[in-house]
Amino acid sequence: MIRYILIFTAFLFHIGVIAQTTNGALFEKALNGDKKAQYILGMQYYHGNNEIKVDYAQAVYWFKKSAEQNYADAQVMIGYCYGNGKGVQEDDKQAVYWYKKAADQDDALAQYNLAIYYENGYGVTKNINEAVKWFKESARHRYAKSQRIYANYLLDGDVIKKDTLEALFWLHEAADIGGEKVSWDDCDSIALTKLDELAKLKSAFQYQALNYLGDIYYNKNELNLAVNSYKQSIKLGSIEAEASLGYLYMKAENYAAIGYVNKMLAPGKFAKEQDPDYEEFLKSYDAPPNDNACYWLEEAIKDGADEWIYDGNHMLYWYLTNSYLSTYKRESNYPKAIESLEKFIQKGGVFDGPDEDSLRLADLYYIGKIDYKKAYSIYKQYENDEYLQFWVNTALGRCYYYGNGIGQNYQVAIKYFAKAADIGDAEAMRFLSRCYRYGRGVPRNDKLANEWHQKALEHDDPEAKKLQELLE
Repeated sequence: MIRYILIFTAFLFHIGVIAQTTNGALFEKALNGDKKAQYILGMQYYHGNNEIKVDYAQAVYWFKKSAEQNYADAQVMIGYCYGNGKGVQEDDKQAVYWYKKAADQDDALAQYNLAIYYENGYGVTKNINEAVKWFKESARHRYAKSQRIYANYLLDGDVIKKDTLEALFWLHEAADIGGEKVSWDDCDSIALTKLDELAKLKSAFQYQALNYLGDIYYNKNELNLAVNSYKQSIKLGSIEAEASLGYLYMKAENYAAIGYVNKMLAPGKFAKEQDPDYEEFLKSYDAPPNDNACYWLEEAIKDGADEWIYDGNHMLYWYLTNSYLSTYKRESNYPKAIESLEKFIQKGGVFDGPDEDSLRLADLYYIGKIDYKKAYSIYKQYENDEYLQFWVNTALGRCYYYGNGIGQNYQVAIKYFAKAADIGDAEAMRFLSRCYRYGRGVPRNDKLANEWHQKALEHDDPEAKKLQELLE
């Protein structure tokens, strides 16, 4: 009897070994007791390929060899063969025996199958509590069907204590990409339907259902639907939805800013390509002035979301900084971006690393023309950090070259640019070219100027490319 839960495609959850071809080395490994080779050989006999015909009996032979060495994937397959009479006489007790072996090794599919056997009394005494236990274990190990079934038990409250909030969590996990799910085909569409039903049902937890639904739509790139779900959740008091909506707008506005830059430059020259997933959304993106990334991130922070939503890493301040720096509104927002980034750092938030984040702050002080001395002071702190030489030497060279934050000194600037250029910094190469071309800090030398210009081009420096186009 082939049961509805043990469908053939479920085994795609395991290692993708079917495509491997049989060869002497594989047989030799299997004969010498290599449990993985035995399992692979069993899969080849089970599915067949160009070299081996389907032979369930041989498949069972090799699965059993591997399973007896406690190889979980093989234990699942031998359990499946016993449960469905593939190569052996159907025997539910043996199926349970092997599923239990694999389930004890945290194999999610084995745990799911074991739960189904207990739920229906196949080869064991029917035991719903034991079934729910194994559904929960399988859910914890990211098997979507188990997550949805365990959520239903939590919603019903007949076997275990009713917990709608936890049920919503598991429905979201089942319906969304995450863990070992690499495509939407790995997600549970029934869970998504159930979550959608709960999002429309007035209850104390409707806001959370809407929030989870918004997350799923966002990951599916159905951005208008995501915005709609988040806004409904916000109306019901969700602080998390404020943060999620702010993040969505931040991404969209960043791509809008890229589009703005593309209009200013030759198409595709130096700005990044807009993400096609956002382009469709941006066509219908016509939010009022008080409905944008900065507004919703500020609201989320004001309402306390930053204190808990990102496990204490205060990423909302980082996102707010990025929102202030959208290219088309950057000039007027440098002070706000600096304030937000300072709070991020002060609160212990980390993006790439505390030192890198501090240098980003220095860059904002410098590029925004806010406080050159403060920028120079921060750069100088990291002058001897061997991991940040690429960044710091060019920045210090720029300060000395223009006399920003420190007295102008071309000779010192060249020393810093040379250090940065030696480790491959294209901007430093461009500055060295400029110094040699105009005799700043060094004797004028067109040959060296051209050599450094060429090196900057080879390292994809955009400003050097612009100059080259003008020369051409």
